[in-house]
Amino acid sequence: RSHHIHEILIEAGQRIGELHWPTFLIGLGGIGLILLVKKVSRAIPGPLLAVVFGILAVWLFGLSGEGVKIVGTVP
Repeated sequence: RSHHIHEILIEAGQRIGELHWPTFLIGLGGIGLILLVKKVSRAIPGPLLAVVFGILAVWLFGLSGEGVKIVGTVP
């Protein structure tokens, strides 16, 4: 562990092969959605939409069987 950003970035680059791509893409999509909604309208709750987006992505694409961790079932 390091507190120096350059060491953290180097280690992240070295460990890119350990990345779980479905989880990474859901997170990246959520961040992108939050930023997009923030530019369009501050009245729309971007973080809430990102959560809904993540839930729908896992459900629609069956990602819980692909190793995407979920907190629990959604009724």
